[in-house]
Amino acid sequence: MKFPPQHGAWAFLIVPAVIVSFLGAGNGIALIFFLTWVSGYPVSYFLGRAIIARIRRGTWTAKAKGELTFAMPWLVISLFGVAYLVALRPWLFFYGFAVLAFWSVSIYLSWAGRERGITNDLLLIGLASIEPVLMYQVAKNHSSLSGIPHSIWIAALMCLLFFAGSVVHVKSLIREVKNRNWHTGSLVYHFVVLVLLLVLARPWYLAIPFALALARTVLVKPGLRPGTLGIVELGVSIALIACTVIATV
Repeated sequence: MKFPPQHGAWAFLIVPAVIVSFLGAGNGIALIFFLTWVSGYPVSYFLGRAIIARIRRGTWTAKAKGELTFAMPWLVISLFGVAYLVALRPWLFFYGFAVLAFWSVSIYLSWAGRERGITNDLLLIGLASIEPVLMYQVAKNHSSLSGIPHSIWIAALMCLLFFAGSVVHVKSLIREVKNRNWHTGSLVYHFVVLVLLLVLARPWYLAIPFALALARTVLVKPGLRPGTLGIVELGVSIALIACTVIATV
């Protein structure tokens, strides 16, 4: 089975699930949801590339067929997971339309040559932010957004703030390295979020991951290998998980 080369995206899938698993969504059906959610990423990546190649060439070229082949094992896993989940949680069917809408927009952006643009990143951030809420709903068979514990919304907010900053930071080091406005924007973003959390967050140590994120924004310079950048992001992600879980359990 082939994995998408965008290794940083896995954090967007795994970190929210780890957090919410400590907050009441750690049962068997939640695990099935997580595996289905994760397998959906390679499906969207490879199947999206196959569709775009098909549209651009007007036929199923060798490249399009190759991408489709890469997608198929993941698609089988996803379909089994979706069928199982919808059978037990029929209300999930309606959420599927929202996920398909996100994916359709991403396909369009990729077709338009904006696959690496900030708009596409915002879609990924949005999905990462709703994952804790949806995984909790699945675990508890809670079809309504009302009545979801405050801790789950805090987890979703922390993921939103963290991944938004992570996207800007990584872009400032790689794809937008020549545009210093991205680095400045990363510094300003993390500083503002840190101050707001220090003033508003209860408990205060929810701000710790963003203090570390600001420090890495200041200290990490362009030119590092992607693997090194990934290790740094992993360290900050672990801090995010620990502080969020400790603050909300």
